[in-house]
Amino acid sequence: MSDDELIDLAHRVRTKKDFLSFMLELQKNYGVQDGTWENDNLRAYLEGFHGYAVDTVDITILSNEGHELLSWQRLAEMMLAARVYE
Repeated sequence: MSDDELIDLAHRVRTKKDFLSFMLELQKNYGVQDGTWENDNLRAYLEGFHGYAVDTVDITILSNEGHELLSWQRLAEMMLAARVYE
């Protein structure tokens, strides 16, 4: 799957099933190692994930109890961005 196709897939995630399919494709993409993974070890990936989460503006969805919720799509987009975010 190309990088553009992976990005499109992340944007189309709506359900847990969609997210799990995205995760499989993300794992395959990591195995390709075509230069799209700047953060190619766990430490760098987690730092990128954290940095992206801190720096991006979220539209927060609140549950009935007032707790913040994270959509499957948003999680997929964050995981995708963590490949290259510094």
